[in-house]
Amino acid sequence: MHDEKTSIEIIEKRRFLRLNDYFRVSFQPAGEFGEESAAASREDVGFSKNLSLGGVAFVTGSNVQISDYIRAEIQIPEIETPIEIVGQVIRVTPLEGGRREVAIKFLPFGIDEEQRGKLELFIYDHFLQDPLG
Repeated sequence: MHDEKTSIEIIEKRRFLRLNDYFRVSFQPAGEFGEESAAASREDVGFSKNLSLGGVAFVTGSNVQISDYIRAEIQIPEIETPIEIVGQVIRVTPLEGGRREVAIKFLPFGIDEEQRGKLELFIYDHFLQDPLG
């Protein structure tokens, strides 16, 4: 058996359009259901690498581990209020200078439907204006 992915597997991995852009992401640890954790008093900051309706990847200097649950606010200048999400860390990639790229998958209940609608309009509007993203 080989590790090469089929086109169907590649398509499934990218179910949502990904917007490559730079947004401030403030985040803190959370419990499995998005509740505040004991360490929630601290808030860390990162800056997005890409964003979709299914998750966000961002760069941070904070120590984040795979499987951690995160509550975050994504600040998009064109959207009046920050997008609040709850997600789980699915990938952490070490970078130079002690930084990491962190990928978070939104949990099924992890984004309010109204905010999801605003995010969806923002992403699709961006791709209509610049289809090459």
